[in-house]
Amino acid sequence: MNLLIGREAIIVGYCRSGGLSVYAAQSLNRLGDNNAYSLKGALNEWALSGLPYDTGLGVVVKAEPQRSYGRF
Repeated sequence: MNLLIGREAIIVGYCRSGGLSVYAAQSLNRLGDNNAYSLKGALNEWALSGLPYDTGLGVVVKAEPQRSYGRF
């Protein structure tokens, strides 16, 4: 946190769908941190673009879109 005291650091938040990271960035901006952003498209879009990410169980290189099976 000491690195962020000057409020010059750029903060990019992310989550799976984007909702929580948008809320976090908005909250930081309201508190005066104008360098807080949310990753557009969230982690879902990142993975579908073929960019690698670490799940904690290993690195995923390519994610396939989830299939919809309709309503049950």
